[in-house]
Amino acid sequence: MNAILQCKHLIKKYHQGDTTVNALRGVDLSFNKGEFVAISGPSGSGKSTLLHIIGSLEQPSDGEVILDGMPLFNHSKQELADLRLNRIGFIFQAYNLIPVLTAAENIEFLLQLQGVDAKTRRARSTELLHQVGLDGLGERKPGQLSGGQQQRVAVARALSNHPSIVLADEPTANLDSKNSDELLALMSKLNEESQVTIIVATHDPKVISHTKRHIVLTDGRVDTDECKAV
Repeated sequence: MNAILQCKHLIKKYHQGDTTVNALRGVDLSFNKGEFVAISGPSGSGKSTLLHIIGSLEQPSDGEVILDGMPLFNHSKQELADLRLNRIGFIFQAYNLIPVLTAAENIEFLLQLQGVDAKTRRARSTELLHQVGLDGLGERKPGQLSGGQQQRVAVARALSNHPSIVLADEPTANLDSKNSDELLALMSKLNEESQVTIIVATHDPKVISHTKRHIVLTDGRVDTDECKAV
């Protein structure tokens, strides 16, 4: 299969005073369309750093990320911002919804930035609210929704612009067991139906059990990379 995303010898160093922290030490990985992947490892293993570099939120010290055949880090900050807007979806641990907007407006926000017309935006948010099980709740603001419902809105927002990949950083960390199970079932269903590539950085064994591939990082290197039998 052709890789939709490639990480080539990624190195990331942070300088803290006289100390150099080697967060990534030559990571080589490829991801295909439709994969559902968990990246785990102990604290400090580099999993969040790797996710941030894949999403172009940080630049590597060395190496390259290639998305849909396009090297990311040959581009300006504005070009990278446009790429994130159009080709990458993000799901954050803290939801990161805009509190003054309704659920529907939060889902439509990326489409508005893309210049999509209001009628098309609303049709897309209505479709996604249905897909994530929030029919009838589109006019509620985040403060009127439970944590599980807010994270479902965040999932819908991440999918709103038809991204090539969705990156999720500890998406179940603020959810109880029941809401975690429901969110993971939803993400598995959306992965199967839309064939969007989902990459999750996580400590949660439940998340790992739902994914089709499990990568373990240790001290900034790929320790294991296993695809599960279907």
